[in-house]
Amino acid sequence: IPVTPLGRVFAVVWMVLGLALSSILIGRMSATFDAETASVPFNSAEELAGKKVCSYASSLGRWYLPESVSYLPVIGENIDECGLMLERGEVDAVVMEKQIMAYWMKSNVWARQAPVLVGDAIATVPMGLIFSQNSSVVEAVNERMIRMFESDVHRNIKDRWLKLPHRNEPNDEIQWPIVGTAIGCALLYGCYQLLPRRWRMTAEVKAVTYAAAAARKASDSACACSVAVESSITAAQRAMQQMTPDI
Repeated sequence: IPVTPLGRVFAVVWMVLGLALSSILIGRMSATFDAETASVPFNSAEELAGKKVCSYASSLGRWYLPESVSYLPVIGENIDECGLMLERGEVDAVVMEKQIMAYWMKSNVWARQAPVLVGDAIATVPMGLIFSQNSSVVEAVNERMIRMFESDVHRNIKDRWLKLPHRNEPNDEIQWPIVGTAIGCALLYGCYQLLPRRWRMTAEVKAVTYAAAAARKASDSACACSVAVESSITAAQRAMQQMTPDI
């Protein structure tokens, strides 16, 4: 690259571009390694054999969690109780509704930071509302639910609270402290390269002069220490000669 203002600009642009590309490559590699290591340990009920499983008393032994799997059942009243057992290491897995797990993972402090993963659904259980035969609230409830599902309310609630965090996907969040530091260093280097040659030479001469003065001072100190040590050794030898009797 020629040592000209245009050449310096090209060098700075090339350096910034290389820094950005290498950062993207390293980030993608790190995300890929994290995704491979963060695999879900259980994806079916059969894989729970020999494990301590926390769930509702009504769920343990049902068709989707049969006793023939030979898991160790642990009864929990709710997701908070089972989650606390999971945090303490008292159970190996929790089997509950996926939406409730998603809400717990977003609202619980430990679950947000811990490497907790949710596998695929092991069963689909139909659920509904039961009313008395002559209930007067059936039409009102149905109308209210239809309005909620047709509006953005249901989608917003689902995305905010009932959607599982995708922890196996790459994290595209920008780390501004690291990016800002890199950009700042690149800008400083660019400004230095774009300075007039006379100013750069003056700064370099000052730096070399300061380094030479520091080296000279260190050398003088070393010489002074050497002279002092030699003088001390000579004085000690003379004292020993005076103290040693002639034989």
